[in-house]
Amino acid sequence: MKFILTRKHLVFFITLLTTQIVYGSTTQRQDLVIPFPSLSGRFLVGHQKMTFRDTSRTEVLAPSDEELACAFGDESKKIPVSFYYPVSTNATAVPDQYLPHPVIEALQLDTSLVNMAKRSLRDQKVNKGQYPLIIFSPGLGISSLFYTATLEEIASHGYIIAAISHPYISGEVYIPDTQCVVSMPPLPTDRWELLELLGNMIHENLKDIDYLLEVISQMSHGNSFLNQKVDLSKLILMGHSGGGMTATMYCSKPQADCFAAINFDGGSLQGQGVEVPGAWPSSNKVGLPFLKFHSASFPGQDNIPYERMGKKQHVIDVRRIDHKTFSDMAFFPGFIPKTNFELLHSTMSHNIITKNTLAFLKAALIESEQVFWPKLDHNTSLNYSIISGGL
Repeated sequence: MKFILTRKHLVFFITLLTTQIVYGSTTQRQDLVIPFPSLSGRFLVGHQKMTFRDTSRTEVLAPSDEELACAFGDESKKIPVSFYYPVSTNATAVPDQYLPHPVIEALQLDTSLVNMAKRSLRDQKVNKGQYPLIIFSPGLGISSLFYTATLEEIASHGYIIAAISHPYISGEVYIPDTQCVVSMPPLPTDRWELLELLGNMIHENLKDIDYLLEVISQMSHGNSFLNQKVDLSKLILMGHSGGGMTATMYCSKPQADCFAAINFDGGSLQGQGVEVPGAWPSSNKVGLPFLKFHSASFPGQDNIPYERMGKKQHVIDVRRIDHKTFSDMAFFPGFIPKTNFELLHSTMSHNIITKNTLAFLKAALIESEQVFWPKLDHNTSLNYSIISGGL
């Protein structure tokens, strides 16, 4: 599923931010107030950025003339990750930046944006206890930085989220350790070449997840902020668009030990001699708790096998959201292009996505076939429907 966040879009995106949102001052600086709803979970949220290096792999998608300064001086595979996790409600640290300064510079944006803060707090300790692990993969052409609203909200309910940004796949990717940005090369214009490349990209995404799981396992038993904090028996894969396809395909692997998977609007793509699956888990995974969101953007690419949906597998069909609504773009008026239907208000679509996701996760974690779906207000409920399996 193609989802490209171009530099032109980002410039427009930032113009909207700097002209339409209000200013406030909680510290000595003037902070741009991010226009997301308040977190509804019982925890505050911590945030840390890290880069992992898989020395067994090289950057096979890097252009041949690419400077590899961001790759620690060699061609090893880089895996930058943003961690969101529960912290104590007594935490008083400064909120982290929404966009790191090198990203702002790489995209030639207004430098005042360094003062836009997330809701999550920088470099805090994880709250006492252990928490399920969610690995998140973003859409093609957009980094995990632009899913902050959803990831912070879910983390506030007691989840550790490791959000990957895949270099040369996820648009402008920030590398925390070297504080530089890897740009995504131009995509082929030929449809069949593009589909073949997308298949290769998802293949690299799957390898990134394998390696990240190894690293997190070591961190959860070593001297790190995740020491004794991750419940690795409750692994959840989640993603949007191409990342949703990645989550589905990862959990479809026979050896994958996924507790659940969530696919935000990622479908299957077919071309001339090319097929990229990812809309639905493989037929041998009918028992996998699985949640699929479907927007109005790609009605012909979901290939949902309603006849073989398991009892813990569900489709949420949202009638008035765009494919891009699953990212932070929904909160900035005018950024999502006009459609032939009126889009839902950003807070309404955010509630549909996050509250239903949280209800699904709660049921999956107690291994229940029954999900207690949220009772949203009447106007919101009219705009989506839920289909649950029965096998």
